[in-house]
Amino acid sequence: LIDAAVCSVVMVGALAYYRYADGVWYSSLGPRLLAAPAAMLLVVLLAFAVSLWTSLWQARARDMRFVLAYVLSFWYLLTPIVYPASHLPPAARWAATINPMTGPVELFKWAVLGIGQVPVTALAISGAMTVAVVVGGMWYFARAEGDIADRL
Repeated sequence: LIDAAVCSVVMVGALAYYRYADGVWYSSLGPRLLAAPAAMLLVVLLAFAVSLWTSLWQARARDMRFVLAYVLSFWYLLTPIVYPASHLPPAARWAATINPMTGPVELFKWAVLGIGQVPVTALAISGAMTVAVVVGGMWYFARAEGDIADRL
């Protein structure tokens, strides 16, 4: 959450700077901006869900944090953060749609910058996958946590 707060401050600073430098307000202020916290909440829930699974793996093997760093870096490249999902070729759009981060990222870009459209299908898939990973992660964590605690 600290990282998200720092990034939000940098984003607001950048928006203010470009408003002053270019004379253009690149953010869309209005009711659409209320969708940004929803997108951020979905991202935080997905991060919590993934951490339920990976925290126990990291307790078993210390090298897992290095593996996770590479996996998350690769996941970053597969998520349309720098490039819009609409610029992907039609044959590859399905892969972006099943990525659980695509929906919240595209929703955030739509809410804050006014770029693109609300990705209803990607949001539905992201929400369903997040719920499944949270429920599965809670079950796995409750089941395996005692075993890990005994080994440590």
